[in-house]
Amino acid sequence: MHLQKLEAAGLIVGSLELSEDGKAMKYFEVTDFDVHLTAAALAEAAKTLSKERS
Repeated sequence: MHLQKLEAAGLIVGSLELSEDGKAMKYFEVTDFDVHLTAAALAEAAKTLSKERS
């Protein structure tokens, strides 16, 4: 499920290959991407964090 979301977001690319015994194998590779962080973006993201600690 997580790989599907990452693939849908364009952060990874999946490809199907056949193994020697004929089974389908799906391999994933990370795509190039940039993440730009600003103080404002970090402050906004921090608001979504839970205050509970386990």
